[in-house]
This record gives sequence, structure tokens and C-alpha cells, in this order.
Amino acid sequence: MDAASNKKVSYWVHIVITVLLMFCFRFIPAPAPITPYGMQILGIFVGLVWGWSFCDLAWPSILAMIALGLTEYGITSDVFAASFGQANLIVMVLSFLMFAPLTQSGLSEWLGMKLITIKFMRGKPLLIIAVIYLGTFILCIFVNALVVGIFLMQLFVGIFKQLGYQKGDRFIPMFLAGLFMCTGLANLLLPFKGMPLMVFGTVAPQGIVLDNNRYLLFAVMAIIVLVLLYILFIKLLRCNIAPLKDADFSGYEKKLETPLTKYQRALLNSIILFVAGIVFVGVFGSARGSAFAQFLNNVGIYGVMALFVAAMIIIKIEGKALLDLKSAASAMQWDFIFLYAMAMLISSLLTDTSTGIAAFVIRYVTPIMSSMGVYWFLMFLALITLLLTNVGNNIVVIFTMVSVVAMMVTQGLPINGPLAVSIVLWTGLVTGYLLPAASVSAAMIFGCELTTSKGAMLQGVIMMVWWLIALAVFIIPVGMLLL
Repeated sequence: MDAASNKKVSYWVHIVITVLLMFCFRFIPAPAPITPYGMQILGIFVGLVWGWSFCDLAWPSILAMIALGLTEYGITSDVFAASFGQANLIVMVLSFLMFAPLTQSGLSEWLGMKLITIKFMRGKPLLIIAVIYLGTFILCIFVNALVVGIFLMQLFVGIFKQLGYQKGDRFIPMFLAGLFMCTGLANLLLPFKGMPLMVFGTVAPQGIVLDNNRYLLFAVMAIIVLVLLYILFIKLLRCNIAPLKDADFSGYEKKLETPLTKYQRALLNSIILFVAGIVFVGVFGSARGSAFAQFLNNVGIYGVMALFVAAMIIIKIEGKALLDLKSAASAMQWDFIFLYAMAMLISSLLTDTSTGIAAFVIRYVTPIMSSMGVYWFLMFLALITLLLTNVGNNIVVIFTMVSVVAMMVTQGLPINGPLAVSIVLWTGLVTGYLLPAASVSAAMIFGCELTTSKGAMLQGVIMMVWWLIALAVFIIPVGMLLL
């Protein structure tokens, strides 16, 4: 057979394997404490990974919804309701709709040209990347990280296509993983907000008490080192950064001489107002004791997004709506929507107590961890968290592993509780890139039009190696001194 025929046969073989895993893996006897329901979920998950890796993103996700409807989870209508009823998925759809006109109007290209033609960064690709990461980090301290991530991914994918990058270039998933890492790190900076507050509040009754000032110092130092080390990795792995270095800026500067149209200016102003709106709601809606604060809290980011989408549909500039739904929908990445809907649902089920999968892991891991010294205990704790967060829901993984730490502290083991909890928190929240189900960020990287499944998965492996190096040489040693 010729190469085309071999490829066709291979594709159908992968389809058969995907189907068998999803619908037949469940008949394998379950090793305790994994339940028969856990084997059903595990089979669907492995089938999804196989299908995403060797076939496509959309149809394995849809097929998995049918397979899940034939398990103890519930009927297929329940699966579809849970998959497409996720709040983050609504944010994504609204974001894609809102930001589509920026690309279609050429405004995103204009913004990209403005960025890469800043004189002090010309010919310095690593500096360009550093400035982008710094800006992302600062912006995400004040603005919802998911919205920022979607906007910046669309913006820079457009820039990279203009610079000549092709689908499958190793630099693209490497850059995007660093970008999303910065959105995650922004959520970890302040110990009295978000996930750090929830996690440390959970373990406080077990005597694991965090010193906020020490944590903040640790976080600032760690974030600086992590970002710089990641940029160094981009250099050491010889990613293709030549287009950023060798770009001919004269053409871009000539284009920038052309003023924005009235329509483009209106779009730019609407995005600026939108960012200001979600910052305002986030800051003043978190206050307590006033009716206005309660009103803002009720509106939330979802209400702000819905309001701006509606306003952009209503407002017309030069006879054209700021947001044309038909045009925006045609640019929607539907394969990514289906991937995300199923990935987030299956990842949450993997770590559900009714499956017994988490209990199976903990049963065999805990005795090993109990016999280690503090340093190697922390390294092993991070490794297990790293592996679990790449197959399960990272929030569930974080709280599961934090519970393990708390249990060991109450048993009198000499563990640095605050540092152990910090390592679980950081590892679980910013390193899930190996598989589409690992995190929202991973799903976005896999669904990006300039990445391949193979390239995205390779990036996940690189991220895991990089993170373990960072833990071994900096985070754990410095954390043992500060926390």
C-alpha cells in the first residue's frame, strides 16, 4: 500500500481503539479500591486521550459524552447538561464572540504591530517574550485570568501567523504554556485572595498556619525565578525565535501610519471599557456591607461579559454592528469547545470519591512518602501532584493532596506544613499541560490552530521537567528557609 493508504488504515485502527477503550474497558475487573464505576470513567478517559492524540479533538469528545451516558453517572442528557453548563465554558464562548471582531477587523494585527515595533525590544526576542509575560502577569492580578488568556492567545496567534510561523512549530505551544503559566502565577501571588486563601483556610484547623508576609516574599522571589528560568528554557531548547528577531519592521511601521478606522477605534474603546468594567466589579464587588457591593457581586464577570456582548450587537458604527453574530460564530473554534466541555467534566470525575481512583493512588503513595526525609518528601509530593493534575481536575487534586499533607501533620510527622501545602498549590495550579483534560490552559493549547496534539503533548512533558528542576534547585530550598 502507498503512504496515503497506510495513513487511512492507521486512522481507522486508532478509531477502533478509541471506541473499544471507551465502551469495553469497563469490563476489566476493578482493582480495589477502584470501583466498577471508576473503571468506566477510566476507560472513557484513556479513550479520550487516545482519540485526541491520534485522531481528532471534536468527535472523541462527543463520543465520550455518549459513553458517559451509559455509565452510572447518568443518562446522556445529564452528560450534555453538565458538559455545556459549565460556567467557564460560557465565559469562553462569550470571549470568543467578543474578541472575534478584533481579528476580523484587523485590530488585533494593529495591536500586535504596536507591541513588536517598540524600539527598545527590536531584535531582542527573549526581551519581547519577557515583556509579554510580565504584562500578562500584571494584568491577571486585576482581571479574570481566563478572559485575559483567551484574548492574548488569539492576539499572539495572529501575530505569529503574520511573522511566518506554521502549524506545528515547537515555539508556539512553548510560548503559550509560558503565557498561561503567568496567568496562573498571578492567582498565586496574594495569600489573602483566591486559591491560596481557600487552601490555607482549609488546613488551618490542623495547625498548618501560613505567615502572609513570608509567603508573599517567597511568592515574589519564586515568580521572578520561574519566569526567567522558563525563558531560559526557550533559549536552551532552541525554539524558533528567529521570526521575532529578524522581522522587517519597516512594513509594520508603514501600516501603523494608516490611522484606525472609526469602527476599529470603537472596538478598541469597547475592549478598554470591558477590562475596566471587570476590574471595577472585581474590586468593588468583593467589598462587604453595602447594597451596591452586593449588586456588583451578583452581576459578576458573567454579567459584565453578557452586557458588553449585547451592547456590541446593538451599537452600530457606520451602519455595521460592532459584533456581527453570524460572522463571529463562523470564526468560533468548535472543536475546542467540544474538547473543553468533555475534558473538564471527565477530569472532575476521575478524582471523584465514588470512582476510588484517588484512593487507589493515595493507598500506595502515602507509605512511600512517610519514609522520606523532608526534602525528598516534598519532591515526591510535587511529583505525585504533577502527575495527578495532568489527568484530573487540578482543583480537586490540590485539595486531595493538601488533605494528605494535613493527615500526615496530624500524625506527628515532621513535615514543613506551609511549604508542603504551598508546593501542592503551586504545582497543581500552574503545571497541567500534558493532556487536554489537565486544565483550561491545556485545552486551549491543544485547540490552538497553530499547534498539533503531538507538539502540545511534548510541551506538557517539557513543562513537567522544567517544573521539577525549578522545585529541586530553587522553590524547595528557598521555601525551607522562608516558610
